[in-house]
Amino acid sequence: MPAPAPTPYLIASAAYLALVVALARTTLPPHQARLTLLAAAVHLPAAAFVPFLERAYWMPARVGGGLLGIEDVLITAAVASWAWYLVALRFAGRLGAPVPVREAFRRSLVPGGAVMAGYLALWLGGIDPMTALIVTCVVGALVGCALQPDLVPLAAWGAAALAVVWTGLVAFTFALEPAFVHEWNLAGAWGRRLLGVPLGEIAWAAVFGAFWPTFLGHVFRVPLHAGAHAGDSMGEVTGP
Repeated sequence: MPAPAPTPYLIASAAYLALVVALARTTLPPHQARLTLLAAAVHLPAAAFVPFLERAYWMPARVGGGLLGIEDVLITAAVASWAWYLVALRFAGRLGAPVPVREAFRRSLVPGGAVMAGYLALWLGGIDPMTALIVTCVVGALVGCALQPDLVPLAAWGAAALAVVWTGLVAFTFALEPAFVHEWNLAGAWGRRLLGVPLGEIAWAAVFGAFWPTFLGHVFRVPLHAGAHAGDSMGEVTGP
């Protein structure tokens, strides 16, 4: 039996992840490149929530035809890496050393669980799943900035940067594979297009770009120093 043909979703997800990993390894200090990869690992549990968007927001074709596939794991890793990479690229000289990986993963359990519970509460309350995701990210970003105000510049930059970059990536993907856009629910609340990209993608990218750097900065206890200090960016992401 021939192997299933790769879908546009699989190809795009793999390409987005490969590109950000390559950029991180070539443009960031080693410890920030590693933290960009760890950002993907911390975010992986969120892949289980991708099927919640099915039909209401989009209906992507997956290899094997299920509601959850390798594509969802890849895109979950890719978006988290992009969100951190863009702020690390901008603020690498001002970001302090993070805590050890094992401590960071322990620190992620409670806030990560709270974020997932909040999303589920909104979804169970009948809120549109993409709207619930956007609201969850907004609340998460606000809480993260309140807990660690020095991360506000990361949230602001991340919101703008990821919105622009993600819109560009998706628009380029649609230019290469025009039929792919029809896997979104273009008649839905978030399906209207701007620059050929569903508004849901742009709005989500902006709020996730604000939320994820604050979440990751908090769980890894990454401080943002007031000015550029050469020594501040030289710490290592230590192992367990």
